[in-house]
Amino acid sequence: MVMYRDGTLLMRPSRNLVATDCIIERYEAAQAGLAPADIPQCQADGRYVRP
Repeated sequence: MVMYRDGTLLMRPSRNLVATDCIIERYEAAQAGLAPADIPQCQADGRYVRP
């Protein structure tokens, strides 16, 4: 489970979750109103998608 510091649930509990950095960064970027190209893409396990 990934929760933001204000208590917002970002991702449900998962046994496949490896990292949370990408999920949190994606949430913060979306909240800041960044362009879609500037919002990081995350894999299902929470890691960054590498081009």
